[in-house]
Amino acid sequence: MTKQEYMNKLAKALEKKVPDMKDEVLEDYEAHFTMAMSEGKSEEEVCEDLGDIDEFVSEFASMEEKRNSGNTGDESEKKERKGSKHEYYTYNADDIGFDGTAFANTLGGLGKGISEMVDGIVNSAMSFAKAHTCNCDDESFDEDFVEGEYTEESAEDSVLSTADNEGKANKLIVEADVADVSISVSDDDLIHVHYENDGTLKQQLRYRFYFKEENGTIRTGVRRAYTKSGYVRMHYSGQAIRLSIKVPKGMESIKIGSACGDIDAKDIDSGEVAISSASGDIRYSGKADSVNFNSCSGDIRCKVDKKFEGAFNSVSGDIQLVASDSLKAHMNTTSGDIKVECSGNSNVSMNTTSGDLVTKLNNSEGFALKYNTLSGDVIVECENERRSFPKAGKVKHGNEGTVIAANTVSGDIRLIS
Repeated sequence: MTKQEYMNKLAKALEKKVPDMKDEVLEDYEAHFTMAMSEGKSEEEVCEDLGDIDEFVSEFASMEEKRNSGNTGDESEKKERKGSKHEYYTYNADDIGFDGTAFANTLGGLGKGISEMVDGIVNSAMSFAKAHTCNCDDESFDEDFVEGEYTEESAEDSVLSTADNEGKANKLIVEADVADVSISVSDDDLIHVHYENDGTLKQQLRYRFYFKEENGTIRTGVRRAYTKSGYVRMHYSGQAIRLSIKVPKGMESIKIGSACGDIDAKDIDSGEVAISSASGDIRYSGKADSVNFNSCSGDIRCKVDKKFEGAFNSVSGDIQLVASDSLKAHMNTTSGDIKVECSGNSNVSMNTTSGDLVTKLNNSEGFALKYNTLSGDVIVECENERRSFPKAGKVKHGNEGTVIAANTVSGDIRLIS
């Protein structure tokens, strides 16, 4: 089915059952087509993602009827809820202020937020490169480190280097450029950095390792060599550069930026951890008070073993978060899935356009789920009881210990408690 055929059929179905909401719903669907096709999907694929028109319109019309009449469900549904072992309570659309205009505004805000998110990720990952290309008088570079004057002797430090700090360091800043980064716990109170470049001679000469220590902050990473004109030549393909870093426990902050490398941080204990990569994957495990992870096309995998706050953003990658304690987390992705598993009473916000949203709660004192989806399914599983709910609304259980906000255009929403 083409986009035009789908939209024509949707318009006719809406005109028949909910004519007052037709224009607003069509605007929502038009926006989704535009966004999904900009990501490379065909019209047929988008139509398939959006699902059956008649089913959506029937459910949407039923919601509108309940909202206008003030009912929350038919008598059989009320009896089922009353006799339910877990006593779910659902609010109708009017109770949460849901209407076509509001959801359109939500999608519009999400689209604007995604655009700003992309700019922020790229700027964060590449800002160090811009900073290092603007001044050819940087004292960290030797005069002979200029294209056309390289020798094999001058490449020695560009192949293999190791550096350790001498004083007490509380902060670490890594500007990795094209390098892959692995970071783990050191056996002492020092920061150890090992740089390795397995590329060709030209590739080895194209990059240079650096390590600076000042006022309790270690700044280390990879810089590109200057040409005689003072600019850096951009090379991404074929690189084999690695930074292996060991850090002590209890650091104040760790910040890592990369243009296209993967970043793998294992068992890291730090107050703040911030990682940005334009196209690489991000993997993290450890104990942190706060985390901030951003990637354009890479996946984000995070496992935290303490109570924490976090922000996670990816344009096309998946986001997976596992926490052994309670958390406060905000997650955004355009086309990826978001999966969260947490313990205790938490606060979780999830937004995606075409991905699925899955939340698993352990040892939570109930939950309050506020959700929106245009064409996906909404399923809640609680202690062996599985229930489906309308496309938008609010579901409460127990003492509402965990608060969840979930928004998606064509994805499914699933809660397991």
